[in-house]
Amino acid sequence: MAGICKINENRGNRMVLGIDRPGRDGVQWADTVGYIWDLDIRENTDDLPDCGTV
Repeated sequence: MAGICKINENRGNRMVLGIDRPGRDGVQWADTVGYIWDLDIRENTDDLPDCGTV
């Protein structure tokens, strides 16, 4: 999983837009992109750029 950018949702929790590359686990065949909770990411996401404003 690679973080692209971060944004705070309406409750103030940080969400990270991430992309999971194909073939990591040998079962997926396309990039998977979506927002995930910052708490579910092991790496520090402070250095990611902001995704923008709502």
